[in-house]
Amino acid sequence: MKGPAIAPRRLGAAAWAALASAGVSLAVAAPGLGRMVLTQDETATLSAVSRSLPAVVRLCAHEDGVLLGYYLLLRLWASVAGTSPASLRIPSALCAAGAAAVVSLLVTRLTGPAGGLVAGLAVALCPAVTMHAREARPYALTLLLAATSTLLLVRALDAPPGGDRARWAWWAVSLVALGAAQLTAVMLLAAHLLVVVARRPADRRRLTEPLVAAGAALVLLLPVAYVGWRQRGAVSWIPATTARAVGTLPAGVLGSAALAYLALGLAAVAVAVTVARRRPPEAVVAGLAIAVVPALVLVTVSAWLPLVRPRYLLFTLVGWALLAGAAVGGRRAVAVVAVALLAAAVVPSQVALWRPVRPGQVDTRAMARVLGGQERPGDAIVVPTDRGRRVRVALAAYTAARPRDVLVVRSAAAAGALDARECRPGTCLGTPPRLWVACVGACRTPLEGLRPETAAAIRSGGWVACREWPVTGGSLALYARPAC
Repeated sequence: MKGPAIAPRRLGAAAWAALASAGVSLAVAAPGLGRMVLTQDETATLSAVSRSLPAVVRLCAHEDGVLLGYYLLLRLWASVAGTSPASLRIPSALCAAGAAAVVSLLVTRLTGPAGGLVAGLAVALCPAVTMHAREARPYALTLLLAATSTLLLVRALDAPPGGDRARWAWWAVSLVALGAAQLTAVMLLAAHLLVVVARRPADRRRLTEPLVAAGAALVLLLPVAYVGWRQRGAVSWIPATTARAVGTLPAGVLGSAALAYLALGLAAVAVAVTVARRRPPEAVVAGLAIAVVPALVLVTVSAWLPLVRPRYLLFTLVGWALLAGAAVGGRRAVAVVAVALLAAAVVPSQVALWRPVRPGQVDTRAMARVLGGQERPGDAIVVPTDRGRRVRVALAAYTAARPRDVLVVRSAAAAGALDARECRPGTCLGTPPRLWVACVGACRTPLEGLRPETAAAIRSGGWVACREWPVTGGSLALYARPAC
């Protein structure tokens, strides 16, 4: 089941396919890096990297400990490029482009340049990849590391007996990096071991190196797993796993129902060709394992600790791309048809991604614009903070001149937390003549998005509502005392 060697003549085609895939990925994702409004998850990243390296470590001792590696890398990047939303997203865009290129090289190695180009473009045009390429979060990095780890696995399997120890060591290093970027992505190891067993079913001696390498990687990741278990309350908001949630995973992982149907169709073609030839190619075995096994593991684990979220399985896109490449093989005419179908399937979802505010998020940039035009000296502001709503962090990203945040008694960095520490509202609201109130979600009244005790303190303090500015996903209201 060894993948075909790449002849020198085909090596140039493989490089061009990889470069084309990376170029398309950047062309699709890069124009939106500055347009998109910060999501609540991105405010966590911004909060983390807007402090010193020791402060990042201190933060991760209490919150987001499994993201310490990502935060440290992005902190180093921010020290050079700054912390604007667009700057913080550039690494994700580059990782997404790199993932498309590596997947293209991987599939070219196993099926040929035609299949490699289709697989690379599938990653480049995938709406879920585009979304995470425009997000300052670790999922695009995870996809790149998963693709790289799979390529290193194939290289190690192709090595002659006795000459693969260094290659297995590099594979282990890639697994450690993968787990450090996203702990749940270690589920890829189960798929990789299945590929190893399928490749070497009768050679037990050659199973030793991959098993030792995998064991070493898991041992090195034990501290990350321990921190993740201690801080498992961070994912307590994920609802219990249902059959419906599991059924929508393919569309959620790929970011498009149409693309999910196409991916399933190409997978079926790849399997049918495999059955007809009675000789399963490595691309199909690896593709099925990577696309399916981690999802099964995640669903099984979610019976005890709910973790079924599509972004946690973005790395399985490597498997779907492998299956697409296997369906195409070396047939250029089929590749042309596959690319045309791929483009048609992703257009609606890609168009939807150009909305500057993600569904379920609030347009804090619009709030900042209102404050910039309406704020007066002596104004104060109160923002919602429950359920990870870091509105004050997002507002700080879009405007330096904003009203005094009256509830803050300790900055986020000083508190070693993602958000600032607040006082009891009844004791620190003070008597500002005008009070701005931010609301997140479908609030019937501006105060509805605040904690009940904060809302009660505002009502009892004599402030009355003067005006409200609706924004996407929320609103900003102005209160005054004794009257408007």
